[in-house]
Amino acid sequence: MDFFASVFGKGASYGTLNSYRAAIGRIIGGELTQDPQVKKCFRGAYNIRPNPPKYEDTWDPELVLNLARKLPNDGITLEQLTWKLAVLLAICTGQRVQTLHNIEVQNVTVDDKIEIKIPERLKSSGRNVPQSTLILPFFHSVKDICPATAVQIYLEKTKPIRGTTEKLFITTKPPFRSASTQTISRWIKAMLRASGIDTDKDSSYTTSHASSSAAARRGFNYDTIRKAAC
Repeated sequence: MDFFASVFGKGASYGTLNSYRAAIGRIIGGELTQDPQVKKCFRGAYNIRPNPPKYEDTWDPELVLNLARKLPNDGITLEQLTWKLAVLLAICTGQRVQTLHNIEVQNVTVDDKIEIKIPERLKSSGRNVPQSTLILPFFHSVKDICPATAVQIYLEKTKPIRGTTEKLFITTKPPFRSASTQTISRWIKAMLRASGIDTDKDSSYTTSHASSSAAARRGFNYDTIRKAAC
């Protein structure tokens, strides 16, 4: 107890105390976590100094969409189209870069909508939990910011150059090969910077939070939107 009080008195957060408790518990046994005095101490620590929110502020996805509108699908380079598609998919699906990296062309179905299956189990997936199918409807009235349209055009433009590469995202310069998660993240950050967003504070990994926050501000349930469309 004295140790926890000392660490807390030096400014440690509740999360830091929890890490210490877990480490000590591994050494002396699980009874530490069940001790009534320890529990009371940690409740007090949480009330006084709770963990800060993961994202204290977010960027507005509309800034990126405004830039995307200025990049017509038929009049931009492959590099620009790739950057645009990466950020549109990140925003509209709420998926992490890891998921975007794992999209394979053979699992993309183009019909009256785009269906994308992610069969590989990802780091964020539970064991034996299949990945859901991403559904992207076509919005013909706003083609320049429609993720489904961007996917369709990207597939058409990359078909002659992708060779045997199975991943959806390929590098923008020869030799064309599967783009790494780091490369996709760099593309998204480039779009954020071009939109006037501070990427030192807002990274490509906050796209899900930003898009869900924007939906919440408008009174929408983001999970419902994402499952129904994008």
